[in-house]
Amino acid sequence: MVVNIILLVLGIACLLGGIFFAIKPLAPNALIAFAGICLLHWSKYINVSTSAFIFWGIASVLVLLVDFLRNDDAATASTTGNIYATVGAVGGMLIGMALGAALMVLGVIVGALVGVFAFSKTPNGAGLKFPTSTFIHYFCAVGFPVIVTMAMVGLTIEGFIVN
Repeated sequence: MVVNIILLVLGIACLLGGIFFAIKPLAPNALIAFAGICLLHWSKYINVSTSAFIFWGIASVLVLLVDFLRNDDAATASTTGNIYATVGAVGGMLIGMALGAALMVLGVIVGALVGVFAFSKTPNGAGLKFPTSTFIHYFCAVGFPVIVTMAMVGLTIEGFIVN
């Protein structure tokens, strides 16, 4: 019983750490969120299927590869865009959660896209014109890790609500 509570606290801390590192990308946020899902599953507070473990594990590794291969140019080095993408993704997650789990993931994607688009309208993101390859590169470099992390967090919250 005590072990389950410790795993629960550590799992929630990892999920919150994933959100924090989505805003300030100092550590691999998706891997931290995936560790939170694993800890919560082992605590028996949520049930995660084997296929979901495999999917989110592969997605976390892909995020790690994107972060590793990403070149830190002036646009992606700024963490201001991460704040916009994360806030948009959280907003999309909450709206999607009200509509169902399947739409929650779509809400995270649309929210992150809206957040990056809003960042492109600020003075710091002025070089990101919407339909250009620079915008798409920035969205993939910043938005993809945020999308994967926030989708894992949102699905974990859904798992708590269902159980």
